Amino acid sequence: MALFSRRALQRMLDENACWMLPRQVRRHVSTLNNPAADNRIPIEWEIAVLNALCKLGQVVHEPKLTTGRAPDVLFLAGNGPSQVIADITTVSDKGLHAQNPFGPLLDELQPFLWDLRNRGVSGGFRVKAGDNSNPKRIRRERVSLKLPPPRRFKDQILTSKFQAFISDIAASPGMWRQFVIKTEDTDLEILYQPGSRFLCSSYAPYTLCYSETENRAFASMAEKADQLKGAPYDAALGIFLCDGDCVLFGRGSGKWAGGPCGISDVVDHFFHDYPFISFVVVLTIKQSPRFANSLNVGPGTLCYDCCLYSNPGLPPLHSSVADAFSHLPSSLPQPMRTAQNARYHLEWLRRTGRWHKGETHFGGLTVSSRQIKISLRTVQELLAGDLTQEDFLAEYSHDGGTAFRDMLQQGRLMTNVRVEKSHVPEDDDDWLVFEFGEPDAAVMQFVTRSGNKRQKASRRSE
Repeated sequence: MALFSRRALQRMLDENACWMLPRQVRRHVSTLNNPAADNRIPIEWEIAVLNALCKLGQVVHEPKLTTGRAPDVLFLAGNGPSQVIADITTVSDKGLHAQNPFGPLLDELQPFLWDLRNRGVSGGFRVKAGDNSNPKRIRRERVSLKLPPPRRFKDQILTSKFQAFISDIAASPGMWRQFVIKTEDTDLEILYQPGSRFLCSSYAPYTLCYSETENRAFASMAEKADQLKGAPYDAALGIFLCDGDCVLFGRGSGKWAGGPCGISDVVDHFFHDYPFISFVVVLTIKQSPRFANSLNVGPGTLCYDCCLYSNPGLPPLHSSVADAFSHLPSSLPQPMRTAQNARYHLEWLRRTGRWHKGETHFGGLTVSSRQIKISLRTVQELLAGDLTQEDFLAEYSHDGGTAFRDMLQQGRLMTNVRVEKSHVPEDDDDWLVFEFGEPDAAVMQFVTRSGNKRQKASRRSE
């Protein structure tokens, strides 16, 4: 649904129910079914990591420790003597996006820009937000954009002055226009460009981090480390650190002078501050190197980046544990989206009321002289009345008809219908393949045809 397909999530829930407590599975299911839950991506990661570990060894979820804590994982790899106690945490830049609401600002501007488009204005816009950085100094601190919170957009940005700016563009669409706000807490420029047709945006990269400790990844690991403190000393203590849309995960290391930190810098510093933690496993979904030059970032083009960091001040993990962790990516389900795209997709599902429906092949169509391949769910929703004929035709019609009408006009009727599974494992939609025969007199005019092969052979023998 977000990172993984609904079918994959249900399979993992079913498999986990064989060894987890019913209340633990119910908690996962309740979160997945709740559109208001803001921890959907962390729960998907937790379900997937637990499911993968149970394929690689013995797992207990939330074991009760003598400290009163209940960590996420007690793991024993095969018959190895070494136990692992670990927590699973997911890190995102959600808080930074809330503090720097450039995305919500663009959403507020879109209706005005679409209104201009509907009025025949075809120019483009460039939106630039200023920040609090000092251009004369090498940047070593995280920047923040000078924008008010969304609740103050109407009072500070979408004012009568902005309305006049839009009206001037509509009155003279061939002239350049500029709208500028520079106050103590707002620095914004909107430029109208008659020769362009695009909306361009510009702002400082506020998600880049310049401190090994002042970031969400370190804070999340520190919180988990405090919970693991006091666990049995014969167990290796660790953390599974999962990407929930955090820029740090896309950077390996940034130890050049003044450069932004990477995830390895943060983990190295974390081991220094928490010397009793044996390992950190960093999990990220990224585009496969085979598709590095592809614009498609979706199922089939994605892979896992799984990196095991070991504390150099502690004995290394037992070989059976390290080997199990190396097989973690192959035990996880096929990812459907990166963490960033998963966040956008969840927001779209909430807006459209499609929380309980997986993605479909709606719009996909393959046609040959005797065959039509179309989304199975699209056809079933059309027959059920959930998809109107108008919406279906708007997506699939061409020149006033559809591929099915073309077949009918040729006099070809269906001879077979079969289900074809998607090439992406556990995809949330399949394909319906309709096969068609020779022209049939049942739906076409009578025609004159030459005799059959036996008649032709008889005439040749005479």
